[in-house]
Amino acid sequence: MVIKSIAYYEKNTWIAGHNLIKLYQQISTESKREINNNCKKLYKQSEHAKKIIKQLKKQAAIKVNWNAMALLSLSANAFENWRYAFDLGKKKSCFIGFSELYESFANVNDSLKGIDSK
Repeated sequence: MVIKSIAYYEKNTWIAGHNLIKLYQQISTESKREINNNCKKLYKQSEHAKKIIKQLKKQAAIKVNWNAMALLSLSANAFENWRYAFDLGKKKSCFIGFSELYESFANVNDSLKGIDSK
């Protein structure tokens, strides 16, 4: 919903759908830049995230780029891939970075609403 809210404040119209990647593509370049900068900042501050990223690369051969589009893409089909794990032809995926993504999206949303989230 927070991605839809950002798009609403930017375009003054509600965007339907549940595909997070398509919704993310609807927001402005400026908002994406702010989201990515904040997301990277949160990642750099998190020792846990760095350890998880290292283990994902080492044990599952999953390379994680710490930007919104990469995290959304990596997670977009994670549930389906996990549920049908017997299908070895599926792309590897995982759920990661949601707390950082949410905070980054919420900060942009709040600034568009004129609310100081700090």
